[in-house]
Amino acid sequence: MPRSAVLLFSILIPILEFSTPIRASQIDSMDPDLRPGVVLGFDQALDEMTKKHSTVLVQKTQTNIAGQRVLEKKYGFLPTISVGGSQSSASLGSPSVNSISATANINLFRAGADFSAVSAASYDKEAEESTLEDKTLAAETESAEVLVTDISKRLQTEVLAKSVQTFQTGFDIAQQRYNKSILPLQEVDKLSVDLDNAMARLRDAQEQANTADANLVRLLGHEHIRFEWPWKKRLQSEAVRSLIQKEIPLTNRPDYKAALAQTQAEAKRTSQSYRTIFPSLDLSVSEGTSQYLGQSYSGLSGTVGLSMPLFNGLHDYAEYGIQLENQSASEIRLRQLERDIKSSAKAAQKNLEIALTTALAREKTLETSQRLYRANELRLKQGRASANELAVDQTRLNDSELLALQGWSDAHLAFVNLCHAFGRRVKDCD
Repeated sequence: MPRSAVLLFSILIPILEFSTPIRASQIDSMDPDLRPGVVLGFDQALDEMTKKHSTVLVQKTQTNIAGQRVLEKKYGFLPTISVGGSQSSASLGSPSVNSISATANINLFRAGADFSAVSAASYDKEAEESTLEDKTLAAETESAEVLVTDISKRLQTEVLAKSVQTFQTGFDIAQQRYNKSILPLQEVDKLSVDLDNAMARLRDAQEQANTADANLVRLLGHEHIRFEWPWKKRLQSEAVRSLIQKEIPLTNRPDYKAALAQTQAEAKRTSQSYRTIFPSLDLSVSEGTSQYLGQSYSGLSGTVGLSMPLFNGLHDYAEYGIQLENQSASEIRLRQLERDIKSSAKAAQKNLEIALTTALAREKTLETSQRLYRANELRLKQGRASANELAVDQTRLNDSELLALQGWSDAHLAFVNLCHAFGRRVKDCD
């Protein structure tokens, strides 16, 4: 093989080995981490569900693909090498001519179109990386909703189960007083109906909790989590309250960074389309060796070619016009996204403020309801209150407990939304 071909191969092989494509097996394992018997905290479960989410894993592959496209554009600067050989003779039985040659072709000048293509691919990669961050936040939102819903439904089930026990206790007391002819049968029947209704509400809540468990298993792989509100103290901290007043910078938002990078990529593609209209300068170098009648002949030749299409149906000009429109559309989407982010961020701050105030107010209402119920329960045992009065207090207590649960559920989800409005994961939000 000619020396020039050997030299070029010695340069190319290390480059190709260094840039081996990323295999799918290098992506995070998708197998669910069941870990039987281990009960996860809210934050740990949230992080694990987010990492396992299919949209995050798929986006990782898209980011890797974008990285390979950058390498593909960079490889365009490398020469094209071909090796050929032939054997020929003038007639049957006459001496043959054996020849072998190596040819290298490389572009010297394309008005910067190749550089624009590399830049566009690099911005596309940045956009995919930011999209990965954005989809991670979206996956965390869905995971948080599933977790909060599951905790809320489980706690509601506990509240209603306790309500059934309380109605059962009231019914037993009323039955005893009826047996002593202290309470009329009508009062006992009222408590019996209330008990049946409480049991019906409990069964409905259990069905909803089972559905919530199924959604949790779908994302986490198991349902071994602690059923308690994790951020009650955190939501009342000064660090969280300060988020309500802070200005949200656009540059922290991954969706904005992705849209900005995409706009820059479209601008580079516009530049690439424009530059392909200009002439192209190419270099071709060929070295060959021939053997005839025991004699060897070698030669080296080089050619520099300038090519410019005189008319190709104006395809280049049409492509440039299309790309200009694509760039304009990308800029319009970016400006609209800026407005959307500002409005949604302010809404997220107001929603957290309202949700937190509501949750704390409902906690105080619950304390009052508990105190009223305990007082009336004691009065019923002393014969100073009717069963109907206790049922009213029990219903008031149930409503207060369920509203308190809903208040903390809303506050937790509002906090997640506000963190994402800042472009942060929940664990990095303080």
